[in-house]
Amino acid sequence: MPVLQLTPKFIADLKCQPGKSRTEWCDNTVKGLYAEARHTSPGVGTYYLRYKSAGGKTRHLRLGSTTALSLAEARKLAADKKAEIHHGADPAGVRKKQKSIPTFRDFIVQQYQPYTKVRKRSYHTDELRFNQRIFPEFGDIRMDAITSKQLVAFHTALKEEHDLAASTCDHFIKLIRHAFNMAIKWDVVQENPAVKVALYNEDNRVENIMDESQLRQLLVVLDTHTNRTACQIALFLLGTGCRLNEALTARWEQIDLSNKVWRIPSANSKSKKMRP
Repeated sequence: MPVLQLTPKFIADLKCQPGKSRTEWCDNTVKGLYAEARHTSPGVGTYYLRYKSAGGKTRHLRLGSTTALSLAEARKLAADKKAEIHHGADPAGVRKKQKSIPTFRDFIVQQYQPYTKVRKRSYHTDELRFNQRIFPEFGDIRMDAITSKQLVAFHTALKEEHDLAASTCDHFIKLIRHAFNMAIKWDVVQENPAVKVALYNEDNRVENIMDESQLRQLLVVLDTHTNRTACQIALFLLGTGCRLNEALTARWEQIDLSNKVWRIPSANSKSKKMRP
């Protein structure tokens, strides 16, 4: 490619050479700066800075069009960028990486969900939350463009506009926070905007301790009601103190009848540890 003293007049008359789709002219004032003209855009060119990254790769950093930047401005910008590159920056590499950052929906569907499907017991509940509330709000936004401010507004709207319980609103933020943590771990993004969102942390549990009379009435119902399956499960829960999911996933091979011991496997235990 020709190296010459670029001038404002030459830039103003910039035209692609006949028979070529694009032509480049290198500036002999600022090394690495060149102007490019394309056959498809007569009269309008583009300034680029060619340089080598710290890893030895040739990069082409777009500085701007010849109509947006004067030649003097392009030279100054190129000189500034070269100073940054000298100190280890890689502006073209950063831009390329930013363009590769997926939208929130693409990351969740293509990377996060395949990982959590076989590792997280709440996978199906998470899937519903993504589809019902999170994707309509953030699905088409690139992950590095989602801000803490947007998440705070979303968290607030869940409670004030959609009238969801505070703990439910918090679950949405916790889910988004976990997704971003995994994205950081996999080098998809650098920051987690959800960590700055304060949770409500409201205790919405209702404590109702039965007296002896109420307990007798409950046992009568459980002994006589026609839905025997539900009654047997409730009696099992009362007798063992286990959690509902632990009862529903119990298997006979886990139960030692001779010693009256039931060993709950770690996969079914909320603590993720086997316990008798």
